[in-house]
Amino acid sequence: MRKPVALALFALLLCLVACVSPESARIRKYFTAVVPFEEQLQALQTQFKQVQGLPVEARKEAYQHLVETIRGQIAGLRGVEVPPEASHYHELLIALHEHFATFAEKASATIGVIDPEEVKKVTAERDAVQKQYAETVTELQAEQKRLSETYKVKFD
Repeated sequence: MRKPVALALFALLLCLVACVSPESARIRKYFTAVVPFEEQLQALQTQFKQVQGLPVEARKEAYQHLVETIRGQIAGLRGVEVPPEASHYHELLIALHEHFATFAEKASATIGVIDPEEVKKVTAERDAVQKQYAETVTELQAEQKRLSETYKVKFD
């Protein structure tokens, strides 16, 4: 009696494995690989707040260090194997990192600048980057929803 039950359970397991599409498996593997990069985005927000609280002299160097860190993260993200189904999501994730780097560069560029017109110009550029970041976050969330519904992938 045990043998038929074991065979039935084994057959059920094989069926469950077969029911997972190759696309879903690739996407799950991809999202497991990019979790650290998504977590880095959250850490960057904290770091930006910390930098803004620094004395003016230390802020410029801290922003430059952030830019270098973010550029390294972007390089790592570009090294991740991306399934075709997640290519748009991946582009958006890279774009978010690039927006952070650009924002840090613009913030650094205003430190020590005396010319009010230059400060105004760079501040407007920085504000535009902030707006692009917010739009990219919205688009990324929509892409997460699409992938979740299409490939039955859950996001935290």
